Amino acid sequence: MKNNLVWTNGKPLADDTYIEQTEKKLVIIFPNSFKEIVRKYDGGMPNKPDFVCDYNGRKLIGSACQLGYMDSKEIRSISSMANISGLIIPSGVIPFAEDGGGNRVCFDYRKNPDEPEIVYYYYYFYYDDPNSKNVFFVANNFDEFLEMLFDNDDGMPLSER
Repeated sequence: MKNNLVWTNGKPLADDTYIEQTEKKLVIIFPNSFKEIVRKYDGGMPNKPDFVCDYNGRKLIGSACQLGYMDSKEIRSISSMANISGLIIPSGVIPFAEDGGGNRVCFDYRKNPDEPEIVYYYYYFYYDDPNSKNVFFVANNFDEFLEMLFDNDDGMPLSER
C-alpha cells in the first residue's frame, strides 16, 4: 500500500456497481488507484490523514479524514458531497473525502479529465470573503496525494513539511 497507509472503518464493495453509477452521475472517471482503495475500504479513513497545501505562500494543514461513500443512499456519499447546497464548489471539482469540518479533498477535472489534480476546498474562506480563493492545489494526481499523507500527531514542525 502506498505510504504504508492502513485504512480503517471502511467497508468493501460487493462489485463496481456503485462506482460506475457515481461516475455516470457525475460524468467523470475516477483514477484507478482511487477505485482500488474504494473497492476495499469504501468510506474508510487512512492512518495518516493529514497533508500540507500552499495558501498564498503559507503552509496550510488539511486533513483527509474520511472517504465519501460510493452508495448514493449514504449521507456522506461522494455524489451528495458534490451536490450539497451552500457549498460553492467550482464545476469540474469533485469531492471525495471530508475532514469533519466542512472542508473537502477533491479531484479537479478542469485541466485534465484523464488524470485529475487533487485540490482542497476550504469553505471557511468563502464564508469569510466570498471573493477569496478557496480551492488550493495539493497534488498532481491521486497517487502523489497518497504519498504525501502524514500523521500530524507525529510531532514534526510544520516548517519541516
